[in-house]
Amino acid sequence: MKMKSLRGILNNMVNWIRISSPNLTNFTPGSVIRTLLETIAMEIESMYFQMHKGFRWALENSIFHSFGFVKLPATYATGELLIEVANVTEPLAIPKGTIYTTVPIDSKKFVRFETMEDVVVPPFADSIIVPIKCTTPGVVGNVPAKTIRIALNPISAYRTISNTTGITGGQEEETSKDRKLRFNKFIKSLSKGTLEAIKYGVMEVQPTSTDLEGVAGVYATDTVGLVFVYAHDSDGNLSDSLKKRIEDNLINYHAAGIEVIVEPVTKITVDLNIKILLSPTIKNTLLYKDHIQNAVIAYLNSFPVSKSLVRADLVRFVMSVGSGVVINMEDDLEEDIEITDTYNLIRAGEVTVTLFETEVK
Repeated sequence: MKMKSLRGILNNMVNWIRISSPNLTNFTPGSVIRTLLETIAMEIESMYFQMHKGFRWALENSIFHSFGFVKLPATYATGELLIEVANVTEPLAIPKGTIYTTVPIDSKKFVRFETMEDVVVPPFADSIIVPIKCTTPGVVGNVPAKTIRIALNPISAYRTISNTTGITGGQEEETSKDRKLRFNKFIKSLSKGTLEAIKYGVMEVQPTSTDLEGVAGVYATDTVGLVFVYAHDSDGNLSDSLKKRIEDNLINYHAAGIEVIVEPVTKITVDLNIKILLSPTIKNTLLYKDHIQNAVIAYLNSFPVSKSLVRADLVRFVMSVGSGVVINMEDDLEEDIEITDTYNLIRAGEVTVTLFETEVK
């Protein structure tokens, strides 16, 4: 579709009026008739633009809507919070929706979490574990261990508040590019019984409003009359409930008479010591150090099953964090971690980021 510009629309109107009304001759900029025509031309150009935008959207999305293939929504990060208490002589209620926050990395940034269910601390208990969920969907809720330390409405019985493990599972809304890739897999899955169909059937098990567990990665392999599926959630685990949902969903995808065995993956934890040199323009170096450390942990924890850790990719990622604030780095990853067993999954172990005291030679 070819769009007409304001200049072209205006010229057409001026030429038509000159032919139809010879008495109107003053079309110079600023004249009354020119101003009126420019106003009309601007509105017509806007209509052309909206039409063009609508056509482009329809061409890209009509096929998705024909199959009811909507984008995957953003998901909430979830985890557990350990609350240590003292002097609890009567049952202490922690209602669903109680808010806790991370320690701010600057004067403005807090990440808020809420309890997912009503919890009662029994009398004379020392601690209790509370399931929590980030109040904002997306990766903002994926925070490392020991960062949630503040109760929005503190209770005198609280001694300490901390998440002993990282909070994970938060994902942004699916991008248009990712939806196209997923749709391509969906088309391949229409020929049921293939490995591509089985893998798509596993990935179809995603978080819902009633069940926050979902598949984050899958690998499938087959032998004669048997298919092995290795799947995991964002934490790299496969709970019994998630396994059951996968098995129920695969009824629609695997071939009759072919048994499908769903198994958990084997996690390989990677310990890293990274030294970084920050740009001299950075004032709060400790803030950026912690930010980069958290980013590396999130990077490793985002790996799907069977993906290898390539040192060059790690260096490229660290150097890209903060849009160029890292000008040099060293790490103790001696060689790439090649995943030869395709049911293995890389996850972050002890990741430490320190600063160079002087410039690297």
